[in-house]
Amino acid sequence: MNRSPGNEKPRAVRRRAMGNTGAWASASGGHATADARDTLCLALAAIDAARQQLNRYAIATDAPAWQVVDAADLLDAVAAGVADAVTGGTRHAYP
Repeated sequence: MNRSPGNEKPRAVRRRAMGNTGAWASASGGHATADARDTLCLALAAIDAARQQLNRYAIATDAPAWQVVDAADLLDAVAAGVADAVTGGTRHAYP
């Protein structure tokens, strides 16, 4: 069975991440370690940069493509989830 992340369904990836108690989680299993937080903060910065590029596109055009608006909304949801992973919060957690 090929268990590469690209072949797993999102819920399976989420379940595996929630059960992770290895290097990416503390002994309690719920909070990221300092190294993991640093990595997640870098990911959050990349998500923010992508969101800013979409904003620039939307401002430059009179009628941005609906796909770009949807992508920006998805990036907002992703940023909220990553921010919760960094802080250990569940304010934006999705089932």
